Amino acid sequence: MSASAAPGAVPPPPPPASVPAGWYPQGDVQRYWDGSAWTEHTAPLAPSQN
Repeated sequence: MSASAAPGAVPPPPPPASVPAGWYPQGDVQRYWDGSAWTEHTAPLAPSQN
C-alpha cells in the first residue's frame, strides 16, 4: 500500500552511494531508494514495538 507525499514535499537528498536500495524514513512515512535515486513510492512507517 503506498501513500502520497504531501503536495510540495521535497524528497530528501540522496544517501551516500554506499547505501543499498531499500525503504528509509522520511518524516512520518518511508520512501524507497532504488540505489541511485528516490522513487515516488512511499509507505507508512511500521508501528513501534514498544
